Amino acid sequence: MRNLIFFLVFAMILLVSTCEAAVRSRIERTAGGGSIPPAVFVAIAEVESNLDPTAIGDHGKAKGLFQVHAAATADVNRHYSKGIRHDRGEIFDVEKNATVAILYLYHLYHSFDGNLLCAISAYNKGASRITKNDIKKNCVDHAYVARVMEKFYENLYRANVGQ
Repeated sequence: MRNLIFFLVFAMILLVSTCEAAVRSRIERTAGGGSIPPAVFVAIAEVESNLDPTAIGDHGKAKGLFQVHAAATADVNRHYSKGIRHDRGEIFDVEKNATVAILYLYHLYHSFDGNLLCAISAYNKGASRITKNDIKKNCVDHAYVARVMEKFYENLYRANVGQ
């Protein structure tokens, strides 16, 4: 009986780590080719949902892997003609959720003249809550950005050391 329990626990751990690896791979594939390293997007997804594509935020508005809000989906659809439906469950699809989050972060990145820390902070706070004038006043949500950057460096370390 003890061996069976051990086997089931081991199988569950293996399944979860395999699913996480697949999610990481899909994010990296979707994010590749831009000026923001794909590992930044993986780090955001880890902080936002712990890589859970079915996650729903505390108030029910943030959904999926990147905890995307309807307003972000609408912005991406308006700027990039994507046509992704936030209200019909499409936002829980890993690629669609990642596409919205990645394009939205790039939009913020360019809005803040390439200031990645402000873009990450605006992703968390909401773009309407941070203006270009806030950059001069230190717009960064230090706790959130620190968590994202910590995950980013953990991912880089893991990729380079092979753990």
